[in-house]
Amino acid sequence: MTYKQIVDRIKEVVFAHKMLVDFGYGGLTDIKTRSENSDNKGHDEEADYPYVFLNPTNHTRTGQAITYRFNMIVMEMAKNDSEVLQVQSNCQQYIDDILAQLRFGYKDQVDLTLNVGLTPFKERFQDTVAGMTATLEIVVPVRLNQCIAPFLPESSIYVEATHLFPQVLGPEPGENKTFQFTNEIVDIDNSWSINRFTTQVDGVYDFEVNFSFQFQALEPGETFPNEPVLNYYPAGGGNETVPATETTGWPSNPQAGITYTVTQKWEAIARTAGSFEFVSFIDQVGTPETEMDIDAGARIKIYKYN
Repeated sequence: MTYKQIVDRIKEVVFAHKMLVDFGYGGLTDIKTRSENSDNKGHDEEADYPYVFLNPTNHTRTGQAITYRFNMIVMEMAKNDSEVLQVQSNCQQYIDDILAQLRFGYKDQVDLTLNVGLTPFKERFQDTVAGMTATLEIVVPVRLNQCIAPFLPESSIYVEATHLFPQVLGPEPGENKTFQFTNEIVDIDNSWSINRFTTQVDGVYDFEVNFSFQFQALEPGETFPNEPVLNYYPAGGGNETVPATETTGWPSNPQAGITYTVTQKWEAIARTAGSFEFVSFIDQVGTPETEMDIDAGARIKIYKYN
């Protein structure tokens, strides 16, 4: 059971009881009283009695179970001081009714600890309210389970390659659009070839590219190119461009001749064997773009999830 289901169950038990009328949950300042005017519209948000208020305290978690702890405050109006003791006695019986239903009225595995502290009280708001506070412990046997946690498995380096020389790249027809990484450092399944990653094994991959560059001076009518993408060719045919999931260092107000250092990441991308892709610039049709001088040492890393 979830935390919400626990609270909802107690609320369900309260409203199913033939004598109990109202239920609340939260901090002690959330308790409704006859003197409260909480909606700022002139309408009193008053408690209807008998009233059960569930106040959460400190919950704990072990590897095998969660223990939820609450102060369950059961209260009723007392017309005068002579009624206080009877009201407290009534509220103690309501507590017993709730405990019995929680423990015996459901078949799922919830362990209600029956070592419950009981504290009688009397409070004066606009009216006199009396009752009993019970300290509840509800143990839900739920193990920690990493198998159902929404995390990707660990990844490890699968391809790493650099380029030892400068490159001139540009998106226009006739220009070299694609990064080269010719110095292979890691290549587990011989998936990398100069500028292309060919998927050898179905799986989930991360891509990371690091490079420094300068835009060349703009010729009349030219603009600056957009950041690189993955140019992807699925095994079944076709072509698509995949923008990076994260880019740092790409200029928002580009200028020629300034060195920019860029990191791009494509995270948790599923690929099937036989597909291939490369890091490339894409031509903005109808917009002439300047070329880029890529410094020596550009690097690509590809990680494969285990």
